[in-house]
Amino acid sequence: MFDLPFGTNEAIAGLRRPTFAIAIQSGGDGSGGLGGLAGAVGDLLGGGAADPWAEALVRIVVDVGVAPTVDVATLWLANEARAPKVAVGDSGTIELGYADAGNELVFTGQVDTVRYHLAGATEITLVNGSAQLARRRIEQSYQEQTAGAIVQDLAGQATVATATVEDGGKFPFYAIDAGRTLYQQIARLAQRNGYLAHINEEDALVFAPANGEEAEHTFRFGVDIVALQMQEPAPLINSAVATGEGAAGSNGAEAWSWLVKDPSSNQKTAGSGEPAAAFADPSLRSGDLAESAGQALLSAQTPQQGELLVPGAPAVRVGAAIEIVDAPQEVLNGIFVVYRVRHHFDKQAGFTTRIACRKAGDAAGGGLLGALGGL
Repeated sequence: MFDLPFGTNEAIAGLRRPTFAIAIQSGGDGSGGLGGLAGAVGDLLGGGAADPWAEALVRIVVDVGVAPTVDVATLWLANEARAPKVAVGDSGTIELGYADAGNELVFTGQVDTVRYHLAGATEITLVNGSAQLARRRIEQSYQEQTAGAIVQDLAGQATVATATVEDGGKFPFYAIDAGRTLYQQIARLAQRNGYLAHINEEDALVFAPANGEEAEHTFRFGVDIVALQMQEPAPLINSAVATGEGAAGSNGAEAWSWLVKDPSSNQKTAGSGEPAAAFADPSLRSGDLAESAGQALLSAQTPQQGELLVPGAPAVRVGAAIEIVDAPQEVLNGIFVVYRVRHHFDKQAGFTTRIACRKAGDAAGGGLLGALGGL
């Protein structure tokens, strides 16, 4: 474990004034509005009495990540008559940013819960399409379909919009059962293909490889990193043996349903040496699918992953690549893939972003599933 406190540097950035904008479309008694400005000491400025959000908002927390994590945004409003009224089912957007650069959309969703308290703030929770997918279970089978086509169909059944959905591997036969939610099923498909699956800021599903080649954002030690930690755990396994079913691996795609005495054509090994892990998966009905699944499991066991805290960074997205530079320990530098983002906008504490990331080049989708407890 490597820990890095905030350092000193002559190139400290100038003071910036965080801003927010909230728009909620009423489905009942709710009302919409736009936020104002938050000064360095946390006072809300610029909204005026005509803006109920600027007057009543106390805190915003937006927490988003890869599947099967359900994304949540929470607003706390002062318990006063001027506070805007919202109702369960209202749809809305949250933007965060700075006065000198404008706002960035960070969340689109619907009001899921409103908690009222006699003393203290009113708490409003919004969720996005990840919640719809996490609440739905079906039983269905697919034949000769790519992973992307299956994901498109699952999203459509939950009425969730899609953004980038890449094909991935082709499954001779694939079964969906009610033992897992649709979002867990999508996460498993992402894991098997080395992809990431998540809901983007526009409330649309993304199913694609992580961007681990070119950094979209750079964070520099002593300038814009408040805290940083990385860990390099010992690998749990050095090799993985994946065994599928059917004869598609040796007799063509049409033979996916055949029973075979010798599964060697659908059995592939990734890595070498001990300790080794062996697993069977009936959905792996070709040698190529078994090989990619074994490699994904092996790579998932050897992550360099960690977390950094930075001044509010609303443009950082799940699946994006970030670069850390100028840290005194070389292991802390490099390009990392973002798996989880937590924005915290507080009237007293200001605007910060906590980023969970993983070294680029390690496994994509599968690794985080292990970090989050698996499926």
